[in-house]
Amino acid sequence: MANSATVSGTPTEVGRFALTALATDSSSGNGPFSGAQAFTLTVAAPTLALTPASPTLSGTYLTAFTQAFSASGGVCPYTYAITAGALPAGLSLSVGAVSSVPTASGSFNFTVTAIDGGATGSGAPFIVARAYTLAIAAPTIVVVPATLPNGAVAAYAQTLTASGAAASYTFTVSSGALPAGLSLANGGALSTTPTATGSFTFSIDRDRRQR
Repeated sequence: MANSATVSGTPTEVGRFALTALATDSSSGNGPFSGAQAFTLTVAAPTLALTPASPTLSGTYLTAFTQAFSASGGVCPYTYAITAGALPAGLSLSVGAVSSVPTASGSFNFTVTAIDGGATGSGAPFIVARAYTLAIAAPTIVVVPATLPNGAVAAYAQTLTASGAAASYTFTVSSGALPAGLSLANGGALSTTPTATGSFTFSIDRDRRQR
């Protein structure tokens, strides 16, 4: 007559484990009789995965940004860290998510590493890491008015304003030239008295001042 025994449970350690199983029958007389068998049990390390799988992320300057990262394949809880590169100014990683408002634009490379909270032993705790590139788009700054009213050889005043990013802005003439006698202040005021007549073409450049 045969019966069986079961080895069961959840391993919390990885590696190779040697064991010997001993079976003893229930006979009487010349018994009981026993038999032994040696085994090697291998507990493999888990394969962890990290999402999002796409290495490319995107956001916009001065616009709220949130990106959650999630690990699987190991044992919760996981801890998350930036282990290489850097996030844009204004963003931070907390409880598995990068969030807040970016205060710099450009392309930023960083690596997120997740560590599981499970097994001990060889190779544990287990980690998974993925490199990401976060592109923060620059703002579109709009200057108004789109056209300037005509003037004469007399006092002239027109204020330029900008929007689309963080105030305040500086204004400069980036190409062409103002009529003689007119000047453009950093704050956007175009004023004084022109001393020349004619048609004058110029472009205004606007930069956000660092606060």
